[in-house]
Amino acid sequence: MSKHSTNSHLRPTHEEIAAVAYSIFEKNGRIQGRDTENWLQAETELMAARQMSVASNANSRGAAKAASRPVLNHRT
Repeated sequence: MSKHSTNSHLRPTHEEIAAVAYSIFEKNGRIQGRDTENWLQAETELMAARQMSVASNANSRGAAKAASRPVLNHRT
């Protein structure tokens, strides 16, 4: 059985996208007819924020691992 790698843990929920899309709608002056544009922008912003968060957490874990390693002093 093969394992497929997905980004489902990064995908925002319908409710999250809707809230951000409505915020964009309000911020842009409540212009009608831009539902799809606002939705796609909200989805893009949420995905980008989550990807940055995941990358930041990965970097933090890498730094923590490096910090926990003993430092060896080698004299030549």
